[in-house]
Amino acid sequence: MTNLPVSADRLLLPDGTTITTLQTQQQSAAAASSPDSITLVPCPADKPFYNNQLCINCPTGQYFSIVDLTCQSCPAGSVYNVTSHKCIAVTYYTNLKNNNWTSTNPTNIQKSATDASGNVGAVACPVDKPFFDGKQCVGCPDGSYFNFDGLKCEKCASGTIFSVNQHSCVKS
Repeated sequence: MTNLPVSADRLLLPDGTTITTLQTQQQSAAAASSPDSITLVPCPADKPFYNNQLCINCPTGQYFSIVDLTCQSCPAGSVYNVTSHKCIAVTYYTNLKNNNWTSTNPTNIQKSATDASGNVGAVACPVDKPFFDGKQCVGCPDGSYFNFDGLKCEKCASGTIFSVNQHSCVKS
C-alpha cells in the first residue's frame, strides 16, 4: 500500500479527498484483514507509491495520482500545491529585484508584490520579463523603465536619465 507518511507531499488527490481520509481508509483496510487474508505492508520510502501491482517512485517533477495510480506532471501553466495536493494555476506577480520602474505610489507597488508572493500558486515574473502588467510578465527594452501607472514601458525625456534609487527620471 502507498506509504502515506513518506509520500504525502507528492500525491495528487481528487476533490473531497484528504490525506487524513486516505490514512483512515488504509487503517480500516489493515484492521479488516484477517489472519487468512493478505497482509497490507506499506511501500518502502524509496518507492512509496503502490499502483496495484508494485511499489514505485515518481520522477522528479511528477506526482502520484491516486485516481489513475500513475505518475503525472502538472499541466502547463500550473504548479503542484503541497497543501491541497492538487495542480493549481500559476499566478504571476512583479519581480521587484529589477529597480527600473516608477509609480506615483511606490509603497503600494512594493506591498502588492509582497502580498502576492504569499498567495498559493504565486510565482515571481522571470528576471528577463520582471513586470506584471495585469495580464502577463513583460520586460522593457534597454534604456527604458516600467511605469506602473500606465502599465507600460517608457523612456525618460531628453536630458534626463532613470534613477533606480528614486524610481524616476532625473536630470542627467
